[in-house]
Amino acid sequence: MISKQSANILLASDDKHLATLSSDALTTAGHKVSAVYDTDSAIITLNAISHVVKAVILDLDMPGGYDVLEWLGTNNRDERLKTVCLAAKRTNAAISAVVSATGADNVLTKDMSSEKFVSEFNTAVFGNNTGLDRNRRMFGKLKTGFRVGQYFYDGMFLNISRKGAFLRSNIPLEPNAVLKLRFKLDAYESRSIEPVAVVRWTTPNQPEQRFKGRGGNLFAGAGIEFISLPPAEERNITEFVGVYAA
Repeated sequence: MISKQSANILLASDDKHLATLSSDALTTAGHKVSAVYDTDSAIITLNAISHVVKAVILDLDMPGGYDVLEWLGTNNRDERLKTVCLAAKRTNAAISAVVSATGADNVLTKDMSSEKFVSEFNTAVFGNNTGLDRNRRMFGKLKTGFRVGQYFYDGMFLNISRKGAFLRSNIPLEPNAVLKLRFKLDAYESRSIEPVAVVRWTTPNQPEQRFKGRGGNLFAGAGIEFISLPPAEERNITEFVGVYAA
């Protein structure tokens, strides 16, 4: 989920392009990221600043990546540090076994979209406290329109559940603002879903240099809760999420 919470993160990868893309996405979502590019630097940095780091993102394909993972398993006994691993293939049995043995919190594949990567990271680090509810969610992009007062705007859901969604929009939204939404779960549906929602929290709307070409902050927007949704439409959303949820 996209979250109003933020964390200090140490990212360790010898792939500087991957590190830059991951760092950009996390920073744009409100996190603070420090990057190192080899295993020795990762362990030295963890020894020095582990008291201020909330999470470690570790590239398992980096030479010595598993050594850092095992070091974390030995030195992070209280599990204060959350560990999220990056790997080319998530389903590899050997990867799963090592990660499970060391107590890492999740393994993410390197081909994830920025939205999915940040959402999965937030869920691993903050658990179910990142959003509005503990229901299953569909991660993706779903176009929506919304009305605030007399004005109507275009937006995008980056995730949705039967109880709420994250609305991506560069329009400044205030907590407790009431929105009238209009969207379709399927572009071929003839009838739109038109719930009323309330803004529960917002992320900063600060344009980030590398994302200006995409229209400002990739994760600017609000966590919204549906407060008026007919049971039939709630069932439609539940079925949609059940089909497409990761």
